[in-house]
Amino acid sequence: MELHMDNKLGALILNSFQKYPERIALETEFSKLTYKELLSEVNEVLRLLISKNVTYGSKVIVELKRGPECIYYILALIKLGAIYIPIDPDHPEIRKSFIKEDVNAEFIISKKNSLDEKAITEIRKAKISHRTGKAAEAGPQLAYILYTSGTTGKPKGVKIKASAVASLLNWMTKTYGFDTETRILNKTALTFDASVWEMLIPFICGGTLCLADPDKDIIPNYLIEMILRFNINTVQFVPAMLRKVLNEPAFKQCRSLKNVFVGGEILTNELAKAFFSASKAALHNLYGPTETTIQVLTHTVTKADLLNDIPVGRPVSGVQAYILSQNENEAAVDEIGELCISGIALAEGYISCESEERKRFVFIETLPDSPRVYRTGDLAYRNIVGDIFFCGRLDEQIKINGYRVDLNEIEAVLNTHHAVDSVVVSKESNGDLNRLIAFLKCNKTEDALFEQLTDQIQNTLPHYMWPADYYIVDEIPLTAHAKTDRKTLFEKGKKIKLTQRDKPESNKNTKLKKSILHIWQDTLNNKEIGLDSDFYSCGGNSVEAMIIAMKIREQEGINFSLEEILRFRNVRNIADSIS
Repeated sequence: MELHMDNKLGALILNSFQKYPERIALETEFSKLTYKELLSEVNEVLRLLISKNVTYGSKVIVELKRGPECIYYILALIKLGAIYIPIDPDHPEIRKSFIKEDVNAEFIISKKNSLDEKAITEIRKAKISHRTGKAAEAGPQLAYILYTSGTTGKPKGVKIKASAVASLLNWMTKTYGFDTETRILNKTALTFDASVWEMLIPFICGGTLCLADPDKDIIPNYLIEMILRFNINTVQFVPAMLRKVLNEPAFKQCRSLKNVFVGGEILTNELAKAFFSASKAALHNLYGPTETTIQVLTHTVTKADLLNDIPVGRPVSGVQAYILSQNENEAAVDEIGELCISGIALAEGYISCESEERKRFVFIETLPDSPRVYRTGDLAYRNIVGDIFFCGRLDEQIKINGYRVDLNEIEAVLNTHHAVDSVVVSKESNGDLNRLIAFLKCNKTEDALFEQLTDQIQNTLPHYMWPADYYIVDEIPLTAHAKTDRKTLFEKGKKIKLTQRDKPESNKNTKLKKSILHIWQDTLNNKEIGLDSDFYSCGGNSVEAMIIAMKIREQEGINFSLEEILRFRNVRNIADSIS
């Protein structure tokens, strides 16, 4: 098949398939494929897509877990010049349905049975909504559309240009010296934009993409095992995960590592010091909102950086970074202002969020040539040598373990409950532990309010947006400047607890309860945990939840997901749900 003349990204990626047919392109724990073999699989999928009338510019939802087949489909869509829209199969149905309706895609690629990874993958026509707008939009070629947490209470779709992706991948390949010896561990969720470079760079430089198991990819020991097994030399982490990996003694054995990339949260000099004491690899700090194509600022950490704050870096090729003062002039050296990005990396805009698009993507008349910029909402300053430093946010957007979360979206869901008058969601940090806490002013109290609220949240939002605890307050306290006084909230709030209903003990699952209880105690390193101990109160987070789910699967032969551990919250509920 001839590539579309405007399909520069497809041409860039397919170059290695022609140059290195016998080199290993894709590797899993169970198989290896050469570039020639991978191209054969991609072309087979491509013929199937074409037979279904998928064409250049078609919008196609990809609702698959990471695996060779997912890679075949993504590469085939790129070769075709279609636009892929990733959806996590494990996300709540309400959220998935909203995205499917909002994006107005023409096709959906998914498993016939979403609960069975061995089920047949199907390509089906999507139900195009009747709202104004075409299914395939005019304008620059898009590579993908990613949905991020939104200020309006709903996720918003970001339209990323193929030319921007190609430019960044080219720049990274040259800057970091990626070549045929490059071996990258693909462990980032497809719905997270950092997955794009991680997944595609090997196919540009003739390297090897090594796939991590999507059901284990946040377990530190498993990641170290994969680095050692695959002889990985390039990997990326969010800082919270890097810290967990560094806490494992076996990480010092990962001598194959040459480049470690960190992004999604602040990289502290304390964490960088810990890294350099355990590894001789280069450490690169990355910065970039979804709206600016993965990353637009980068910095390779040096020993001199360890004495002060670590910069997020300087712009990549084709990108300009401005720090604007309140009068929208460029800020002086060391003056804090809003970080704004312009250049090739800018997204085309949002799906169906015109008002938000007008606020975020603007022309700044006070700058030379009045460039179109993306207002990041991040506060930053530039030092005298040109390095940019992150200083915080202008709004209620936060990061939880690298995931971008707009607190307004969580608050909007809780506000729909009939007993809730107003709500504030806040981030609580305690060492490595980051949790969301919801504070509610209610017009009445009800039995099982905790269960009602958690059901509402868990049926609507992905697990990283679930509050760990809920507190009732008489009023939402305000500061002298009429802003929410978050410190006072914790002092005045009364915690809502899970309703404990008296249940007769069931003898038939006593053995299962004991087994799961031992798994919890071992994983959370606490022998005092009982059948009704709350997961979050015991210091649990998503990493421990995934480890517990994996151990239940291995020891009891029962498929249990990370989300189910977080949903049921204690051993008794888990065992009862199984029985």
